[in-house]
Amino acid sequence: MRDLFALLCVQFAKRNTAKRKERFLAWLAHSAQDLGFEVHIDEKKKGKLASRNLLVGNFTKCENIVVTGYDTPSKVMMPGYTYYPFNFKKDHKQEMIALAIQMASSIFVIFLFYLLVRGFNDYNIWMKVAAVIVGVAMIIASFFLGKGMANKYNFNKNTSALCVAITLMQEAAAAKDNRTAFIFCDNVSASFYGYAQIAENMEKKLKGKNMIIMDCIASDGDVFIAHKKADKQLAEGLQKYLPKSRLLERPTDVPGCMQWFNNLMYVTSGTADEQHEVKIKNTRSRKDGKLEMDRLEAIHDMLVKYLKIEAVKK
Repeated sequence: MRDLFALLCVQFAKRNTAKRKERFLAWLAHSAQDLGFEVHIDEKKKGKLASRNLLVGNFTKCENIVVTGYDTPSKVMMPGYTYYPFNFKKDHKQEMIALAIQMASSIFVIFLFYLLVRGFNDYNIWMKVAAVIVGVAMIIASFFLGKGMANKYNFNKNTSALCVAITLMQEAAAAKDNRTAFIFCDNVSASFYGYAQIAENMEKKLKGKNMIIMDCIASDGDVFIAHKKADKQLAEGLQKYLPKSRLLERPTDVPGCMQWFNNLMYVTSGTADEQHEVKIKNTRSRKDGKLEMDRLEAIHDMLVKYLKIEAVKK
């Protein structure tokens, strides 16, 4: 798993543009087909936004579905940015503030450019040369600030979970086990859009299946297995293979995965407040370069045991 993680961090470190996503999906789809899996693309377009989820496995015969995001986010300039995996409203508010700061920064650079060129005719030749160089740099900076620059490190969001999911896929193929299918999800690094796409487009395929979502499992805080009240027994069946993890019951009145999916176990790591609200920091900054491989391997082992033993019991 260490070698796979290194490959993802070097060859596919940034998966934030259509071209980069297409390149990664081509590699992943080809790898899954070589392992003998059925592979399909579930695509949804909304305006200029195109979301492509990769479906791997037999969704008719499977008993469990492992889900993780494959896209990576843009870098945010917002101090103290926090990701709330179970609270759509709070997370959306964070995204809007981060976007406002990003656009304000871009506009500010444009204003500085205006001040620079306003007196251009009065500059001497050397000042004009310097102004042209600085002006070009300002235009480029304004463009990338407005568009959003790719985050350089994405260990927690979401290369770690992606690494575990691909490893499980490889192991299932080696064991010729078709009881688990996989969804590699687009547009979940900075929104819940990819999960909503699953709920909307795959309602019939999900019926009667157990779903495990992995998100932000690289480091920091406790390991949580979130569930709704009706799925507590299901989550307990998973937790017993990693006793140090914590069960976290979440309400279904807040838009998000707990509202959209049944038989769901959501595995993540972070800190929880008194209201059991999970908070995850540093997911869209240069600080997202920390990995606890022991934690990753423990979560992997938990899932291997659950998918093998509990599926047999069922």
